[in-house]
Amino acid sequence: MGRMVSRSRPREGKGIGEFISESIIYIIIIAVVVVAGRWYFFIYVRSPSAALLKYLGASKAGDVKTQYEMISSAAKQAVGSQDVYADRYPMAHGLGGHIVDYTIEKMTEMGEKAEADVTMTVRKSGQEIYQAAADKYNDHYVLKKEGDAWRIALESSQLKSVQARQR
Repeated sequence: MGRMVSRSRPREGKGIGEFISESIIYIIIIAVVVVAGRWYFFIYVRSPSAALLKYLGASKAGDVKTQYEMISSAAKQAVGSQDVYADRYPMAHGLGGHIVDYTIEKMTEMGEKAEADVTMTVRKSGQEIYQAAADKYNDHYVLKKEGDAWRIALESSQLKSVQARQR
């Protein structure tokens, strides 16, 4: 009589090799998430570029409170209170809603001071928010470290976009 050949019986559960390879992948994923989280919360959030982006975002939105929080103590003394800043400084309300876009071209950090060149695209004077005509301006921001936070030093910055809205 002939011999019968049949399929092997499937095993129940995972093998040790499959378990180890999955475990290694999970460990690598967790390590990457931990390193990325540490970089974001302890390095990037405390960087001058994050501070400048927060200030520019508040300027684009017309958020005077956040803008005033982000300026240096010397600028606060020169400007005065938040209400005076809101009334007199064009970045507070003058550019709010008129900034189309901004791009940080170059950021240089030197100890307690950082400098950034920013290209601002601002709607032309007399244009409404829905109109598309815009001009580009090159602004130079200076940031100073006060305590453990970076602040915008308006007194040292050269902002051509602000002067354009004052016309």
